[in-house]
Amino acid sequence: MDVEKMMDVHALAGKPEASGIAIGDAHAAGTITLSDAGSGNIPDLATYRALGPALSHWGKAPVTYCVLVRSALPGTFAVGYGPARGQMSAAIAREVFREAYAVTWALDCFIKPTIPLIDGAVSGAGVGLSLYGTHRVAGPGYRFSMPGPADGWFPDHGTAHVFSRMPDNIGIYLALTGRAIGRGDAFRLGLLTQCIDTGHFAHIARSLSDADPVDPL
Repeated sequence: MDVEKMMDVHALAGKPEASGIAIGDAHAAGTITLSDAGSGNIPDLATYRALGPALSHWGKAPVTYCVLVRSALPGTFAVGYGPARGQMSAAIAREVFREAYAVTWALDCFIKPTIPLIDGAVSGAGVGLSLYGTHRVAGPGYRFSMPGPADGWFPDHGTAHVFSRMPDNIGIYLALTGRAIGRGDAFRLGLLTQCIDTGHFAHIARSLSDADPVDPL
């Protein structure tokens, strides 16, 4: 990412830097790059604590036109906790999910364009980082699922709301089974707005970084 100039959002927040995420500025685009190969991009507490102040900064920054969310891992965008949820202490779980849902809410309410570029698995907590983008772009490797019910968990990050509005009880089926679907089905169900080959992702990112910021009315 030679166009990026990293901003010190961690210093602004007074928080330690998260190791599995890069947060920066690429001219007119704020950038979030998930890169935790060890976990498969499972967002952790430090990740959420870094994202909160970054989104707040970009929402107010006159030079920021949009926010891009990407993964540096081939075949994976971001996934959820799975059985690891049951290994958290109650205190840690409260902290993690409080911060996670706050970030999901911030993304849902964000006043500027947010563009997740997704190619690979997106599930659980990863859905919370992508579902509320204004332009949800999927490559051919896109696979969506909410497998939490297999571990006794509910479809969170707002997906229960989304599932309940899908036609023909498809949402109930996805919620109860955790079955994965590809980008064609996801597009038909409204989980995506565009299906574009990953070869165009870099061009999309460059073009957005060169955009002229427009103040929201």
